[in-house]
Amino acid sequence: MRCELGRCPESATHLVHIWFPDALDETWRVCRAHDRYLKVAFSRSRPRPTPSCRQCDQPLNEPVTDAQDEVSQPCPYCGSVKRHIRVRLYDFANAYEVIRRQAKQPGKGGWLRDTTSGDDYTRDLGAWGHRTVDYDHEHNQYRELIKLYDGSQLESTAMLDNHHD
Repeated sequence: MRCELGRCPESATHLVHIWFPDALDETWRVCRAHDRYLKVAFSRSRPRPTPSCRQCDQPLNEPVTDAQDEVSQPCPYCGSVKRHIRVRLYDFANAYEVIRRQAKQPGKGGWLRDTTSGDDYTRDLGAWGHRTVDYDHEHNQYRELIKLYDGSQLESTAMLDNHHD
C-alpha cells in the first residue's frame, strides 16, 4: 500500500489515528517522513490564545504582542483599540514527570521493550501534553500516543523495522 499523503511514491509503513474534540476523527496510512509531518501539523493545528477587546469583550483574530507602543487595529465590533488578554496566576508549583521502563531477556543483550511515558512540552503550542512512546522489539512494534491539553490525540503505529528515529 502506498502513502496516502499527496502523491508520495513511498510505501505506507505507519498507521496514524487523530482525534479532535471538535472535528471528525482521521486515519492515515503514511510513510515515515509523512508520519513526522502529521505529528508537527497536528500540534500546530490547535488554537493558540487570542486577545479580546477590552471594551466589548469580543475575541479578536490578531496575534498577542508584547509591544506597548504598537497601535492595534480598531475592534470590528465597537471600534476600541484597547485589548484584554486573560492571564491566570496561581500560587502553586507544577511538577512534570516522565517514566521510562525497559525490559530485557536474561542472558541476552539489547532491550525487548523500551517504553517512555509522561508529560511533554510542545514548542508549537507553547503548552504541555502527554506523550507515550513504546518500542516493542519482541513483537516488532512501534507505538506513539500524543495527548494535548484540549483533548486532541494522535496515535502512530508501525512495524519497528520500518520506524527509525
